[in-house]
Amino acid sequence: MPGAVIPTALGPLGLEWTERGLSRVQLLDERPLGGERSAWGERLAAHLAGEHVRFDDLPVDESTWSPFAARVYRAAQSIPRGETLTYSQLAREISTVNARAVGVALGRNPIPIVVPCHRIVGKDDCGGFSAPGGNSTKAQLLAIEGGALDDETHRVARRHLVRVDPALAPFVKAVPCTLPVRANGNLFRTIVRAIAGQQLSTKAAATIFGRVETALGVASRWSSDAPARILATSDDVLRAAGLSGAKTASLRDLAARVSDGRLDLERLVRLPDERVIEALREVRGIGRWTAEMLLIFDLGRPDVLPVDDLGIRKGAQKVWGLRALPAAPAIVARAEAWRPFRSIGSFYLWRALE
Repeated sequence: MPGAVIPTALGPLGLEWTERGLSRVQLLDERPLGGERSAWGERLAAHLAGEHVRFDDLPVDESTWSPFAARVYRAAQSIPRGETLTYSQLAREISTVNARAVGVALGRNPIPIVVPCHRIVGKDDCGGFSAPGGNSTKAQLLAIEGGALDDETHRVARRHLVRVDPALAPFVKAVPCTLPVRANGNLFRTIVRAIAGQQLSTKAAATIFGRVETALGVASRWSSDAPARILATSDDVLRAAGLSGAKTASLRDLAARVSDGRLDLERLVRLPDERVIEALREVRGIGRWTAEMLLIFDLGRPDVLPVDDLGIRKGAQKVWGLRALPAAPAIVARAEAWRPFRSIGSFYLWRALE
């Protein structure tokens, strides 16, 4: 049976297909990359990189699906990107009262992501997920699509923001918050990705980071020897992957600091926000803005206010009805009422621009 394992933003993704079409998709903990190229592989990798893609023009092998499973899967595929339904709601969509049977069918789903079982949640907005990482992976898939698993931290934060900032309230009520609430992923990989993607579009950053991973031989798994791999890789190889001379120097400085202990990443995740920013700014090429983005989007810190971000200033101008872009001190003063959820408030200033 033809197949391949491809690198994606969520790690290796295994694919199999028959003459009828796609037959199996599986997120993997670790597998060597390779196999045949396919339209499915390219489309799924683009989807997991955050691109808006469609799958309905590519063939799927439905020969192993029961008639009931086919009804469940087609109903799941009709859930819009960024939205979720409960198991009971999906059951009603196919005119059955047996939500448990719906859950069983989804648990046997052979092509997750294409049949988006991550978009079906329990009454508590969570629900089991069998891929590596469980609900953490489910949350990441939803965040890629602009949705989210609800979380108590976000529920409390949203109630607080609605109460203290009436101008922000309509935006808070309109969409869920998709920020993480705890550190996720390999922090060294995250910092490398942040450096590689500086001043690039999301698509270009993902492409170059993928090339860097391939050049370092870490596309399937980032292990503890990744800093040593960077130090052992020539500038020519890193430049050929798409890195500028400045970014190459930044990666070398990061790798050296992690290798010799000057930057202790295990300790870093436990430090207060400002201490994290100070430690990261010691690395060549990392400024305060990059450190703040890492705190918000990768360490799950709830009370960071990146006032030097242009999107924050434009969002504040729109939400608060200002005639000119506000200066940083004005944003700091007005956002004081958001504490201790300024990261979530910042998220809604960004979303207001969309």
